[in-house]
Parts: sequence; C-alpha cells; structure tokens
Amino acid sequence: MASPNTKVFSKKLSKTDAKKRLAVPTRSMASLPEFINGSHAIRIGLISGTKILPVQYTISKNGPNRRPSFTSGWTQFVACNGLKCGDELSLYKVGSFLYRVEVEEKPVDASGVQEFRFY
Repeated sequence: MASPNTKVFSKKLSKTDAKKRLAVPTRSMASLPEFINGSHAIRIGLISGTKILPVQYTISKNGPNRRPSFTSGWTQFVACNGLKCGDELSLYKVGSFLYRVEVEEKPVDASGVQEFRFY
C-alpha cells in the first residue's frame, strides 16, 4: 500500500478522460482502496487546490478484465478544474480515501497555439 503523498499514477488525459470518465491504469489499483465483499464502487475524495470533490472509483463488474475508472463526480471535477484533453494528470495518495490531483496543462507551441494530438 502506498504511503501518504506517494504518487499513484500520471497520465495524459484522453478525450474520454476529459469528457466522460477517467480510465485508471490497472497497475495503480494496489495504491487505491480495495474493493471488498463483491463491491465494484467506492467513493473517494479528490483534492485540487483548496477543493475536495467526491468521485466514484469503480471497476467493471463483468468479464475477466477489471477496468478501473473514476466515474460519478469525475465530470464535475473536470469542469471545476478546467481540465482538457492532453493535460497531464498526476494522482497522489494523501489518506485512505483521499487523493491529491496535480495537473500540467497541455503544451502550447511558440506561436501561442495549443498543440493537439489525436490517437
């Protein structure tokens, strides 16, 4: 289990991450709360600046692949923090169900125009 203020993961936000839900890297599940008694959803708190917003951390219920993601509350977190596709997000563990988010905005080229990459 991660100690307080340990980096859980970093990732560049995709279009889906910025608009619907955040796909959490599977390798990061060991640093996030454990799903017990067959549950597939846990409420956690995300800190950005002075705000703490509740977000639902879930895994898919069916199938062999456990796909973790932040769902309910995630789009509100995105809107409150002005996140967008291409931003680099880092998640740090602060407490059992509390995580700090740091965001580096996507790069802007020399002309002042944001660079867009499509995958």
